[in-house]
Amino acid sequence: MLQLASVAEVLPLGGDDIRRALMLDGRDHEDMLQLSCAMAGGCETVVTRNAKDFMVSGGLLPGITLPQILTPSDFLAKVSS
Repeated sequence: MLQLASVAEVLPLGGDDIRRALMLDGRDHEDMLQLSCAMAGGCETVVTRNAKDFMVSGGLLPGITLPQILTPSDFLAKVSS
């Protein structure tokens, strides 16, 4: 876990993140909270084993820029190339 902490950051969750998550058109609310926090934190990529639940249309937030969603194997392939 200490190695993970050296390359990952824990982002805060606040009211704005919750409101943004509610406006995203996603299948799973908890995943939308994670995506909302990633957006607020300026993350370029979200790495998850559950990528299908992170695919959203943008919902009520047209024109937003979503982070790239990658599975762990896709992420490792990308960073090792």
